[in-house]
Amino acid sequence: MSEDNKSFKVKDRRRFDAEGNSRDDAEPASAPPSNPPPTSGPSAAGPGPGQPKASGASRPARPGGIGFGEFVLSLGTNAAMLLGGEDPERVASKSDLGAAAQYIDILRMLKEKTQDNLDTEETRLLDTLLYDLQMRYLEVMKAVDPTR
Repeated sequence: MSEDNKSFKVKDRRRFDAEGNSRDDAEPASAPPSNPPPTSGPSAAGPGPGQPKASGASRPARPGGIGFGEFVLSLGTNAAMLLGGEDPERVASKSDLGAAAQYIDILRMLKEKTQDNLDTEETRLLDTLLYDLQMRYLEVMKAVDPTR
């Protein structure tokens, strides 16, 4: 490579040389943040066992992922689509009803397994979604098989 092409400059920011001696031309170390975020303790991990959950405070989704609410809504959306969306007559087959019933069972299991571990909003979301899907399932069952 030719030395005429100098498209970048390398600046050594190390504070010590190879022998471990302090360099005079090194930049001063930046000061740590005045209020670092807590990394441990009860406030960082949320309430401990026996402590009440903060009402109305939803847990944020982890970076690059989804939160509990989004997960529950995705399961509920799948169940609702299998139940024909807005029209109970649109159910394609009994296998769709079986798959919808599985999604409802998964949501019911999540409710059971997460009891006392959810905040108020998450509990309300799960309860409401589960109730609505169960009522919708009954409507579709009546439309598909009126003798039931």
